[in-house]
Amino acid sequence: MNDLLFEFDRGFWPGDGLKTSIHAICNDADHVLIKVQPYNFFHFILHMKAQEFIMPVIEMERITAIIKTIINWKTEYEADLDILDGYGWDIEYHFSGIDFKSGGYESFPSNYRIKVTELQTIIEESCQKYNPDGYDPRYRQKRIEL
Repeated sequence: MNDLLFEFDRGFWPGDGLKTSIHAICNDADHVLIKVQPYNFFHFILHMKAQEFIMPVIEMERITAIIKTIINWKTEYEADLDILDGYGWDIEYHFSGIDFKSGGYESFPSNYRIKVTELQTIIEESCQKYNPDGYDPRYRQKRIEL
């Protein structure tokens, strides 16, 4: 694997979320390697399995379109309260001339839910299309909504 192109992680507390990473493949400008790493809640409750598959780089344009709509998000969002057990998230993106990183803990930009729903929908569709044997659609909508 080469450079990280995209990473999207969110969950209720550290080590209990869903992480999706997209990496460039050495010597192949036309394809990317996708790694989906579900942690406890997503794995055991929402039946998301760890997955690894290759998809055409052209599919990254769907993610690029979303990133372009959130490029003005702050780097960091922090909650005003001391919360020990809550919802954290981060997005990192390096592709097509765009370098973007944002994250937070119990604090979000105003359009966070809409954009996260769009990103997770793309992830679900990609998993189902490129790794149908490893994809369990039963809890798809719940994973998208989290």
